[in-house]
Amino acid sequence: MTDLSVVLISRNQEWNIARLLESVLEEVAEISSEVVLVDSASTDRTLEIARNYPIDIIRLDENQRLTAHKGQYVGYQHTSGDLILFLDGDMELCKGWLGKGLDVIKKDNDVAAVSGPWINLPLVLPQTPGSSQLPRDVSDRLALYQESDINWSHTPDKTQAVLMLGGAGLYRRKVLEQIGGPFNPEFFSDAEPELCIRIRHAGYQILRIEYPIAY
Repeated sequence: MTDLSVVLISRNQEWNIARLLESVLEEVAEISSEVVLVDSASTDRTLEIARNYPIDIIRLDENQRLTAHKGQYVGYQHTSGDLILFLDGDMELCKGWLGKGLDVIKKDNDVAAVSGPWINLPLVLPQTPGSSQLPRDVSDRLALYQESDINWSHTPDKTQAVLMLGGAGLYRRKVLEQIGGPFNPEFFSDAEPELCIRIRHAGYQILRIEYPIAY
């Protein structure tokens, strides 16, 4: 079994998909891992761009009921890693978080899931039709955030128990199997809080590392 599976979801995110994939592939380069992108019937160049990277791609049919949670569930079904990292298509994995997350979850079998805070960037879509470039104001602000990472105000290895994680998180597969699976694919929203309720009711911990997981 692979040590780590990374499940990414997307829909019409050509403006960001390269940024997401490159951030993930850089962090998993030295890890036994697999990366799967589950795309919800994108009609832009998301898949065309994604095919340039060494990942597996699953495209959901446009005629089915598409939700973010269905993409996560399908990705879970088509991977085998002991640990699973879920990220959304509008994110970038922060450099250094994955190593910290793996250390935390591997130290204690009672820890079922780990995440971290997000760094929110302005949502400004490209003005040029068909452009896959991140808008300049977002790119500039992202560069400033990245340069300031070393000055992150929290202690990098500090963790705290939380009730839920959000859209980005690292999960232990055997716990997901024990509690009936990951995100409910029929939920349009709130499947992540529901999943975390099942995790906690089964007696496991959910932790947040005070170090940013994603832009």
